[in-house]
Amino acid sequence: MRIVTTATLIAIWSLSGADAGAQVAIGAALGQSHQGAGASDQPYLGPGFGGTAITGIGMVDAAVGSRVSVGGEVSLAGTISGVQSERVSGGTNTLVSEHRDTVFSGVLKVGTPATARVRGAAVIGGGLAQRHTDRDGASSASIPPFTSGAVHETLSDVVWALTVGVDVSVGTHPGSCPGIDATRCAATSAARCGWCRCSRFSSSCCSIASSAR
Repeated sequence: MRIVTTATLIAIWSLSGADAGAQVAIGAALGQSHQGAGASDQPYLGPGFGGTAITGIGMVDAAVGSRVSVGGEVSLAGTISGVQSERVSGGTNTLVSEHRDTVFSGVLKVGTPATARVRGAAVIGGGLAQRHTDRDGASSASIPPFTSGAVHETLSDVVWALTVGVDVSVGTHPGSCPGIDATRCAATSAARCGWCRCSRFSSSCCSIASSAR
């Protein structure tokens, strides 16, 4: 399944070292994600579902050279939901399924010099994705006696995740970021795509974030 996220940064700042190579950037973003419907596993479970949810992104990176930085990112997606049918022994479950992902990634960024007013960087990283699904609904028997009852299922696991992306930063004019060295202040757009895999299906997540730092 695919998730497309648009996020606008609400808080980001930079901590400057002795030179541009020592710069540390910390930020947080809030936006909206759209996840396409996943593959159906019918007649056992389906159909696949997707939806739109609020998403938060946190990031920190430190320069280890004029063109290279390392850091970490966390993406917390809101819950999406959909109606599904599940075949079980002797009957069928009708369910409302709710799903959310939380992804933790370490990243490496390589690009143009950090001192450039316009800077681009390629991003690659990896980490862990925590996947959580709750299903609530009712069961209906298909053989006598035709009974029904409440159903609750919870599935949660942690899988490996891969992250790739691009950052583009444009330096702002002096004085536009009060209290911060103007050479460290920039408006940034970031694009991310991530993939994680579990035993039954794979999923991908793409995000775009705008920031000022």
